[in-house]
Amino acid sequence: IIGNFTSWSYFGMSKVSSIEEMTSDVTEQSSGEQLDRWMEHLPSGVISQTQLKDLLIPGSHDSATFDLDPAGGKADDFSSYIKMADEKIERWFKTQNLDFTEQLKIGVRYFDLRIIKHPETGDIRFVHGLFSRKTVIEYLNDIRKFLDENKKEVVLLDFNHLYNMGKHDHISLCTEMESTFSGMMLNRKKCLDNDMLLSKMTLSKLWELNGRVVVMYGNVRKCSNNDYIWSRNEIDILWPYTPNNELVVKNLLDQYKGLYKKDVLIVWHGILTPHSDDNFSDRMERFKDLHEFVTQTTENRSEQITNDHSKVGSCTTNTDQNKPRLNIQKYQEEVFKELQELKYRRDDINKEILEMNEEKKNLHVDLAGVTSKLSKLNESLFSKSVHIGELNQLETDYNRTLRKLIEGSELLLRSMSRATVEIERLHTAKTSKTC
Repeated sequence: IIGNFTSWSYFGMSKVSSIEEMTSDVTEQSSGEQLDRWMEHLPSGVISQTQLKDLLIPGSHDSATFDLDPAGGKADDFSSYIKMADEKIERWFKTQNLDFTEQLKIGVRYFDLRIIKHPETGDIRFVHGLFSRKTVIEYLNDIRKFLDENKKEVVLLDFNHLYNMGKHDHISLCTEMESTFSGMMLNRKKCLDNDMLLSKMTLSKLWELNGRVVVMYGNVRKCSNNDYIWSRNEIDILWPYTPNNELVVKNLLDQYKGLYKKDVLIVWHGILTPHSDDNFSDRMERFKDLHEFVTQTTENRSEQITNDHSKVGSCTTNTDQNKPRLNIQKYQEEVFKELQELKYRRDDINKEILEMNEEKKNLHVDLAGVTSKLSKLNESLFSKSVHIGELNQLETDYNRTLRKLIEGSELLLRSMSRATVEIERLHTAKTSKTC
């Protein structure tokens, strides 16, 4: 289950450690040395036969929020109401207190990432209400270093929220990631050309393909020329949509019933979703920050998921389950989330329209230039055509004159021949008379 403060994300179900255990100093954990290479230490049968969609992979929610910069100003990934809030709300933006290296050392392999183009510096940062202190690539270098030291570990990077980025920004970031993880990224084009689905990959196959980094990108169309960027259609998200700790597992399992047979990776978000009044009023007073809220309210539910998982595939229902139930709270949460997603999509579409208009303007300029060149070319061609016509006429006149000259030469030669004969005759006659 993916959650706050490095709780776990699985494409499946499993027991997990408590938040207190996972947020302690990983270098002091006796199990840390095993967790940093847990994929390598799996049984050989699991490595060679278990598909990725059936492997239980730990992950973290809003994975890159460990280094947000309160002095850097509020970002545009939340509503204007959030941006107007005081410093109290800033304490709720941070969902992780371990950096990427520390998360990797305790076993995290799935990273839930939000990025934004910084309005002042123009570079790409991680975001969650606040901007990260460094660029995306600077943090990803830490993951590269870990993978260089642990040759059998596989990571999945899920870039699911992308803010204020144009086409050039997407292409540039994807190109930089390809360079950062050179020789490690799973080649999407090669896999799809050979009918190899991501969800059906095994660890041994990923190792064989040198594909230990899988990048799933929310706007893959912008990076369509990059063979190493995967679409987020490869995954489905389970989200409990509740502030009620008792309903988290139930809601997740209800959603899972319709997905467990699909050939996709399934992300289980084991987190609470507080209402707006919870965030800004009562709970703001009761808890100093998100860490305290999560620690005091979130129980370890993965064992319940594990126990209930075997029941998910059953299609048996009873009368009570078939009765329609109106859950206004859940409905409002779902509508709000859909509206937020539509807003993000609308913003993306508006940016794409602006980019297309700019491209259209550039095309019009290019077309005007081409038209001007074509007009000049036609003028030149017409001039050359006239010149060619004149040359053709000169050639015709020349040929006519040449023929007349040849005919005159032939007449002259015949006349000269007759004159020669006449001269010889006269010479003969003169000689005869002399004798």
